[in-house]
Amino acid sequence: MSFELQGVGFSFDGKNVVDGVSLDLAPGKFHGVVGPNGCGKTTMVDLLCRFRAPQRGRILYGGTTLAA
Repeated sequence: MSFELQGVGFSFDGKNVVDGVSLDLAPGKFHGVVGPNGCGKTTMVDLLCRFRAPQRGRILYGGTTLAA
């Protein structure tokens, strides 16, 4: 099953760390997230693992919306 992010956003203390991310993560593939410190990589993974709930947009797994 695949993950799909649709306009996902998350903020800390009013600062956007993930802002409007939309992408499809195909099953059976390896995906990497690359960027400088503090750009939201860990927050995005936390959202995918449901450790945090998106404040904007939605995350789907196999077509079903994930809710924390």
